[in-house]
Amino acid sequence: MPSGLAALRLMTSANLVGSCTVRSVGFAPVTLGVRIELRSQRTVVVGVYAGFVDTDMTKNLTVPKVRPEDIAAAVVSGLENGIEEILADERSREVATNFVRESRIREEINQKIWDESPYSKQ
Repeated sequence: MPSGLAALRLMTSANLVGSCTVRSVGFAPVTLGVRIELRSQRTVVVGVYAGFVDTDMTKNLTVPKVRPEDIAAAVVSGLENGIEEILADERSREVATNFVRESRIREEINQKIWDESPYSKQ
């Protein structure tokens, strides 16, 4: 199995935790860019999407939360099944579905551009 590199992203509701949302969205292009650059050396870059996880950081939020163990199980399952975008809970599936679809379209275009560039030969 190729070596693994995980990029963790927290998907949240913008009206509840705006700064986390901005930071999380910023990981998307980094995850895609690194995935494109490292794919030829068989390095797997995985994006993990999770809604609110029941941790100390979210203890004062009165929103539905998922257990950390459930996120971990989803990550292990995703890695075992070769999934590059792991939607670890129901909230992340709701939020990320359209985002992931659009990202994959851009990724295919960017992969082709990268593969044809002189930078990919380094």
